[in-house]
Amino acid sequence: MKYLQAGLIVILLLVSACGWHMRGTAKLPPAMALTYIDTAAKTSTLTRYLNRALRAADVEVVGEMGDNVARLKVQSSSGRRVLSIGPDGKALEYEIFATATFSVTTPDGLFELTAQEISLSRDLLFDSLDVLGASKEQDMLQQDMEKQVASLIIDRIAAAYANSGASGKQSRSSEP
Repeated sequence: MKYLQAGLIVILLLVSACGWHMRGTAKLPPAMALTYIDTAAKTSTLTRYLNRALRAADVEVVGEMGDNVARLKVQSSSGRRVLSIGPDGKALEYEIFATATFSVTTPDGLFELTAQEISLSRDLLFDSLDVLGASKEQDMLQQDMEKQVASLIIDRIAAAYANSGASGKQSRSSEP
């Protein structure tokens, strides 16, 4: 029992010494307290994940634009491309992709993030003997990538806000 406690203490010391810490909620600009997600795909998986991530960061997502509402404009696309084909001309491998372009404008004009793009892709080996399983795997990969894209959007907004000095300076960065 003493060895277990000593081992845990050593692990905690090593982990804290390397700078690792648990991920907290993103610190977004105060002007984003009320935010409208401007997207054509209101019911998409990406929009649902963005809603959750914004709420976790203490942002209230509203259904329409108003005077004191920040705008998070998002355009997204996803799909698959054939990477390789077999001798019989059928697809053996696909690339699954998810791409989003986003920008942020706040009502006070103190924080603005110009259009940035996030693009993720995964390879998927296609098994012609297990079409249903391959379809499920594609759906799971697509959903996971959209969750990651939503998280990366929030991370980029938080990073741009932190890099702006977190004092209300304007941020017009197109770099993450």
